[in-house]
Amino acid sequence: MNELRKDSYDLVISNYAFTEIRREVQQVYLEKVLLSAKRGYITYNEINPEDFNSYTKEELIEILPQIRVKPEVGILHPKDCTLVW
Repeated sequence: MNELRKDSYDLVISNYAFTEIRREVQQVYLEKVLLSAKRGYITYNEINPEDFNSYTKEELIEILPQIRVKPEVGILHPKDCTLVW
């Protein structure tokens, strides 16, 4: 992550990966990638151990207010959804 440079991105896609990592790593990725992405797609879930302290859907919506929440097709868990912008 230290080698990842802050840049602008046209599209960012995360199929669960972003929501399954610790907050410290999420923060770096948010700052270097998500905040400067024109468009994004995150398949979201909440399956992490509590000590991961990962961002909640509500926190991500606050940070990236352009996010729209779409229910996941074929829901595996009631909190699963897709975040798009």
